[in-house]
Amino acid sequence: VQLKMTDSASANKVCSCTINVQANQLKLGEFWEIQSTAMKGKNPSTLPALKRIQGDLDKCRAGVKMNPPQLPQQSKK
Repeated sequence: VQLKMTDSASANKVCSCTINVQANQLKLGEFWEIQSTAMKGKNPSTLPALKRIQGDLDKCRAGVKMNPPQLPQQSKK
């Protein structure tokens, strides 16, 4: 299911930047700790590794208008 939160160019910018920050600043174990915490439904924001890179992640989204997720419209038959 696609959720239209921003335009394609902005999505590419945010995704590329986020991946670069994670790849360059996290060790593999730190990345998986963040991912597994989130997958368990817990908030990973208190983890030291995420706190360390949060400022750079925020810069990835700077200037990008993010809309609340919207489910695609069902076509009427």
